[in-house]
Amino acid sequence: MHPTVPHGQIAHYLGEDGAKDVDAIEAWQQVCETWNTWFLRRPTGKPGDAVDKQWGQAVTEQKIFHIEDEQRAVDYAMGLIARSWGHFGDFQDNMRARQSEEKVQAVSAPIELKCPNCGAPIPVDAAGMFKCRYCNTTLKL
Repeated sequence: MHPTVPHGQIAHYLGEDGAKDVDAIEAWQQVCETWNTWFLRRPTGKPGDAVDKQWGQAVTEQKIFHIEDEQRAVDYAMGLIARSWGHFGDFQDNMRARQSEEKVQAVSAPIELKCPNCGAPIPVDAAGMFKCRYCNTTLKL
């Protein structure tokens, strides 16, 4: 992402004539206050690189999702939504109707979040501020 969204683009897309340049990271942080926002990263991206660091500032490191199979990009996105709504099991059942169990597990594994500090599983219904019961690390989900 560019560090600044130029006023011309804001005026063009949102129709705001008096628009000013906007800090992109601050804008994404505001979006995250209201919406469950994730950055879905293509497989060509390297974890921990400059792009991850920039998006980590914008949406938090826990909300960067590295897609492993681009053919399953929509499944990953739908799985993240189902997880946040507490219906991850239903998502998996739906996927089983059209995919092999191996593919369901391959897509499910990265969606089932783990604590970045100790690797413990994070419950699928965890949201907001979450404290790991194993290492006491606090995460913003």
